[in-house]
Amino acid sequence: MLVNGYVTRKRVVDAIAARHIDILWFVAHGDSRGVSLSNEHMSTADLTAVVRVAGASLVVLNTCSSEDVAYRLHYELNVSVIATIADVGEASAYQTGVLFARQLAGGASVADAFAQARPGGGDMYRLIEKKKTDL
Repeated sequence: MLVNGYVTRKRVVDAIAARHIDILWFVAHGDSRGVSLSNEHMSTADLTAVVRVAGASLVVLNTCSSEDVAYRLHYELNVSVIATIADVGEASAYQTGVLFARQLAGGASVADAFAQARPGGGDMYRLIEKKKTDL
């Protein structure tokens, strides 16, 4: 489900209510405290609840400077997170997102899709992978 345009907390919560969502993907402004919606800031604590209820195994934060948020989500929920670790221009963010999504749609693993799609140099995005659990 896509939530775009004027994105509010209510629209985000309504979009994930009573659904299992494998990937939660935020393309927005953000910082070390959370994600900026159209009318307010959603804190990392509130994002944690949204991710938990959605049941997502991957969170993509294409939001600039989201590394702190990513690590908090990862450690609290044991989910994989792709974080933007620097300011990224819109064109680069768009390109990275499209390439990553196409790789996933083509059957690539998260790690392989990330390796293919991320910009060179490794200084714009970071993949924090879900910890493997013993069976």
